[in-house]
Amino acid sequence: MSTCAICKIDREAFTKEGKDFDYHLEHEHNIWTSVKFQSMLKNVDREDLSPNQLSAYLKIKQDLLSWMPSGVTGYLGKHGLTLDKAQGLLNKGMELFGQGKETANNMMSGIQDAKAKADEAVSAITKSPEAPKEGEAQPPKEGEAQPPKEGGE
Repeated sequence: MSTCAICKIDREAFTKEGKDFDYHLEHEHNIWTSVKFQSMLKNVDREDLSPNQLSAYLKIKQDLLSWMPSGVTGYLGKHGLTLDKAQGLLNKGMELFGQGKETANNMMSGIQDAKAKADEAVSAITKSPEAPKEGEAQPPKEGEAQPPKEGGE
């Protein structure tokens, strides 16, 4: 194999940097580790996934390959991505995920409040003395003929 199936970086780039391409394939971007990872994602409860795992799961579910690190490897420090920089990006991603989760929780709370108010309004209307009870005739609407009263009046 002359190109990594995961990051798409070729053997020549590793040779230029004095790095061992076979080591990279075996320890950093092992294709079988990727296959096991995808299998694990499909067989675990989504609530148990880390933010990175959940992101990969959602992309895999949509048949997107963007979860794979194309053109990037920490082994080469390719594109200036050092381990420190990668950790910083991961931390920022976790922070953004937390903010998104907080926003979603706030929205859900607002929806639950609106539902409770709607339920109260429906309850008040159905308990209203003017509201006809089930089985009773509806009062005529404005402009409709009144039903004849008993006794022929």
